[in-house]
Amino acid sequence: MVEAQQGARERLALHQQKLRQFPQSLPERVISPQALVMNQNGQRILGYTMPLLTHAEVLLRYCDLRRRVKDHCRRQVGDHRKFQQAVDTQAVVDLFLDLHETVSKLHFADVVIGDFNDLNILVQGTQAFVIDADSFQFGSFPCSVFTARFVDPLLCDPQGTQPILCRPYCWESDWYAFTVMLMQALLFVNPYGGVYKPSDPAQRLPQAARPLHRVTVFHPQVRYPKPALPCDRLPKPLLIIFARCLSRIGGGSFRDRYWKICTGTPVRPVGWSMLALLVQAV
Repeated sequence: MVEAQQGARERLALHQQKLRQFPQSLPERVISPQALVMNQNGQRILGYTMPLLTHAEVLLRYCDLRRRVKDHCRRQVGDHRKFQQAVDTQAVVDLFLDLHETVSKLHFADVVIGDFNDLNILVQGTQAFVIDADSFQFGSFPCSVFTARFVDPLLCDPQGTQPILCRPYCWESDWYAFTVMLMQALLFVNPYGGVYKPSDPAQRLPQAARPLHRVTVFHPQVRYPKPALPCDRLPKPLLIIFARCLSRIGGGSFRDRYWKICTGTPVRPVGWSMLALLVQAV
């Protein structure tokens, strides 16, 4: 308990410095801290103001087939409290193209999102806004929080029973999370979804440990979940991107591996390959 309290105090002290040095002029889709709220003597930060984003939905809703169908049905009967329009594949493609641009601009500014997940992305139409910016990684300020479903397994202890962040985030880990969210939004299945039933009992794994061993939904001994859309709904090159990038073993740059899959040339940035394939997916 004492160690936990000391750790909390250290994190709060670090946050005081981090907010004072928060990067300025970030992409317009980033909902970042604006004015700081100080105590009476102006020495301690008590909070901060941020832009108010209205009529937005978390990206999680776009990655759940039942919610998308349910909200579409509500729209059909005139209930506009939820999605204002049916969310089709074209809208998802446009949404991720928009998000891709924001991630690329953040990396150009030497900022890493870090804990990049479908609850810190708010959607308005086909615009994706990144929130929880106070946890961004930049300069000497690391991001120490993570979401197990989106953390890059290469940053975790490979001997663990579940993904636990133990190495610093990087640009490649942001693109890994981007890929996970894109796959979920297009196929309605997590990369490590389905049921893994290996023929050899010695190969069995706890469900939570599958990312650490790259046992993806594409594994031949994983039963593909029925609620998900069939893989053949997507262009084969995009499926190859998903399968190889999510199954990568042996380390190496995610960005380089990503581009090699598309062109065989690890020169251009990761984003362009996904951008080109997204256009093909329309």
